[in-house]
Amino acid sequence: MERVCVSTVVTADHFQWYLPMFCYSLRKAVPDCPITIYVRGDPNQEVVNACQCDFVVGYAPQYPSHLSTTNALRFVDDPSGRYDYWYLTDADFVFLPHDPPFPDYYVAKAKKWSDGVYWGARGPKRGSLKRIRGGCFLAGREWYEKTAELREKYAKELKLGKLGKTREDDETMLWKICAGSGLACPTKRGNKRKAKYKEIHLGDFKFEHRWTDHRKMSANISDSNMLKWFRLQEDDKWLEIRKICEQDGHIAQIMKNVDTYMEERRKIYREKCRVRDSVLQAKSDS
Repeated sequence: MERVCVSTVVTADHFQWYLPMFCYSLRKAVPDCPITIYVRGDPNQEVVNACQCDFVVGYAPQYPSHLSTTNALRFVDDPSGRYDYWYLTDADFVFLPHDPPFPDYYVAKAKKWSDGVYWGARGPKRGSLKRIRGGCFLAGREWYEKTAELREKYAKELKLGKLGKTREDDETMLWKICAGSGLACPTKRGNKRKAKYKEIHLGDFKFEHRWTDHRKMSANISDSNMLKWFRLQEDDKWLEIRKICEQDGHIAQIMKNVDTYMEERRKIYREKCRVRDSVLQAKSDS
């Protein structure tokens, strides 16, 4: 069985307050999954205590503090010796239990997609920048070996501030690393994943135009994951962890938005089930 470590890089500002929910939900979803958190700066001790995982503190101080630089740092380092795969993601995800667990699912995707080298969740939309989604990226040892030269090149550019200033820089850099190393790059159509493996992305709930768009959010959150979210809210320990995270005002508002959306979504789901049952009953009676 391949060992997969889940990892993220965050700055020691409000982004660190996502980490307790990130770690707790991941441990509930995949109890034995190793977690490594790289923090740029000195994290709040309450955050560290709540996470109970491996922390690398004061990470990459020689790099600029731009948000996209922090995201891009996930892809230029080489931690591959300790595990078979590294799943590199954002700190603002809530993980849910699946069968099979998401690390096993993504490893299988990687083996099918590129002989186990890596798996990227999404390629570019037609006519847009060539980029690979950085928030759900699985890299195996062979990926680190084949991309070593270009990762070193882009690490230098990040350090000099030539990259990492715009929102898309980390994902366009990831495309260039993979394509420039002779690896296949995913297309939007050709590298889809099952809907249930789209975890709850709290970042979607920062933007009202996004989380109030039912059509778009229905594509991101399946009915089964919505129901799993409500089961998670019944967990007393989760509620304690959530309260820690909500000390950050930005996250407190995001979680209110999540609750509002999920309640509305559950109403829609229940009505859909009621209509379905009525139709089935009518067929049965006829």
